[in-house]
Amino acid sequence: MSMRSWPEYGIGLVLTSSRKIGERDEIDYLVASMGYDDVYELIELGERDNWHVWRFYDAEMEGKSFEPFADGKSYDEEPEEMLVIWASRALQPFSAAYSGPDEIRKEFQDIIGKYMPEDFDWDAHIGYFSCTIYC
Repeated sequence: MSMRSWPEYGIGLVLTSSRKIGERDEIDYLVASMGYDDVYELIELGERDNWHVWRFYDAEMEGKSFEPFADGKSYDEEPEEMLVIWASRALQPFSAAYSGPDEIRKEFQDIIGKYMPEDFDWDAHIGYFSCTIYC
């Protein structure tokens, strides 16, 4: 029996279990703020949202990486877990590109802004992500 793999990559907002907001990791913070019991309940939101794909890449998935657009905010280690909200325009190949960082930042602020702290660093969480899925 052979093992298959495929990459997933794109542009999006990335939360990890490695970074904290207060006493919680970023993923748990968003899950609790939105009133869900676990990340898998939160992912079901993506099934009702026609414009965004939500993906949770757990510790078993390999090759996770994230590089924020913002200079000086790089992420040096592979996150153990990543929650990604894919940018809507990356999923629609023939639509116009974003006019700049403010437009993509606003897209994610509209989605989860009311659940995040006022001082949340959006620019450190928006950028290129990738992960390799094995099955």
